[in-house]
Amino acid sequence: MNVATSIERTTLATQAYLALREQILNQQLQPGKKLVVRELSEVMDLSPTPIKSALTTLTQEGLVVHVPHQGFFVHQLDAHDLKEIYELREVVEGLAARLAATHADQAIIQQLESLLKEQLTFAQDHIDSYGEMDNAFHQTLWEASNNQRLLEVASTFQYQVGLFINTSMMTPVRFKASKNEHELVFNAIVEKQPEAAENYMRDHVRHAGIALQNYLKEQNESSERS
Repeated sequence: MNVATSIERTTLATQAYLALREQILNQQLQPGKKLVVRELSEVMDLSPTPIKSALTTLTQEGLVVHVPHQGFFVHQLDAHDLKEIYELREVVEGLAARLAATHADQAIIQQLESLLKEQLTFAQDHIDSYGEMDNAFHQTLWEASNNQRLLEVASTFQYQVGLFINTSMMTPVRFKASKNEHELVFNAIVEKQPEAAENYMRDHVRHAGIALQNYLKEQNESSERS
């Protein structure tokens, strides 16, 4: 295989990965749906090779599961999965905040401040579109940690959480609390207080996890009653 062919296959695999990931996170591909390579190849007008590569990457990220002799499926996470994800997120994001308080330069602080100001002035009637802004704040913190492996792990958790939620699930109370918790983390980073930054971030992630678990519990109870 020559270099040009290798680059082309890599590019096509990346395109397939990004397209499938977006469809999964937007729930165009529903949890539990079987992902058939041949069908995806026809729909995306690609050969099976980049499709298989994309599905392998998505499996590594926890968005897809491979069942021997059955194929690939969009991961259908349950309450136990959610609990495990948030237990790990609390540790990883807490570490990210601690490292950010140690390493963040003025450019990162200004970026975080800009994102925080947008959040604090964000109107409750636009709560459905808060998610991107929230993700941007966390992403900037991960990058500020100056730890590439942490960034990769944190991003994977974020993708998996995306299987559970969209911002329409956020209650007004949680919406307000989330912004206030971000402000506490930011202030600790500005003041170069690593331990405080970690503790505030761990509290933030824990509260978010509890809110999501309560939401899912209410949804399940509602489904059982109907």
